[in-house]
Amino acid sequence: MQTSYSKISLYRTCPKQYEYAYVKELPRSISQSESYGSSIHNTLKQWGELEVQHQTIEDAQLTMFADEQESYPKLDLATLEKLWQKNFIRSTYRNTNEAMQDEQKGHKALQHFFEWWKNKERTICTIESGFSLPLHNHAVKGRFDRIEQDENGLHIIDFKTGSPKDTNYVDENLQLTVYVDAAEVVFKQPVHTVSLVFINVDQTVQVDSKRSAEQRKEAKDILFACLTNIEHEEYTATPSLKACTYCPYKNVCKDSIATT
Repeated sequence: MQTSYSKISLYRTCPKQYEYAYVKELPRSISQSESYGSSIHNTLKQWGELEVQHQTIEDAQLTMFADEQESYPKLDLATLEKLWQKNFIRSTYRNTNEAMQDEQKGHKALQHFFEWWKNKERTICTIESGFSLPLHNHAVKGRFDRIEQDENGLHIIDFKTGSPKDTNYVDENLQLTVYVDAAEVVFKQPVHTVSLVFINVDQTVQVDSKRSAEQRKEAKDILFACLTNIEHEEYTATPSLKACTYCPYKNVCKDSIATT
C-alpha cells in the first residue's frame, strides 16, 4: 500500500474524516486559512527555487555566467513581495475586503520571513522535493518544504503559518520524524536538525529539534499501525471538540460533537 503522509495525518485526526475525504470522496470547500497557507507556501517555493538558481550560478564560478546571473531577479525583499502578489489566491475569499486583509497580512508576514532568511548564509539542498519512504510492504509519500546543508549535515525546515508552538510540540512532531528517515534515505546523509518555522504577521519564529533512534522507531510503528488499519477499513470516528469544530464534514457526521 502506498499513501501520503498528509492522508495518514488526517487518519490520525479522525478515521471517519479520512473515510469521508478519501474513501467516500465527499466534496469539501477550501477554507480561507488553507488558501492563505497555500499562497504562502507557493511563494516560498518560488523564492527557494530562485535561491537555487543563484546558488547554481555562483557554484559554477565561471565568468561566462555573469550575464545569465543578472537575468535572474535579485534575492531581495522587493522580489519576495512580487512573488507574493503573483501567488496570492483571491478566489477563495467571500469578498474583496477579506482578500485584501489577508493579502496585507501576507506582506507583513513575509517581511518578517525575509529578516529571518537573511540572518545567515544558506546552502540549499532541495526545495519542495517529493519522497517515498519504504515501510515494510508499504510506502509513505511526502514532500520536503526545504532542506539546507551545512558542515554538520542536513537541516530540515518545514514552514507553518499558524501561531508559534513550543519546543515540546516540535520535539513530538511526527511529520518531522518522518522527514528525517526520508531525507537520510534520499540524500544518504545524516540529519542533524529539524525545525518548524512559524511565519505570521508579528514575527517569524524558528523552533529547532533533534530526533533520537527511539523516536524514529516509534514513528515507524505509528505509521505502520495507521496503514494497517486503513487496509482493514477501520474508520471508527474519534470525535474531539477541536477535530470536530474544524472538520469540513461535521454537518454530515453523526458522531460530530462540534458546537457550531
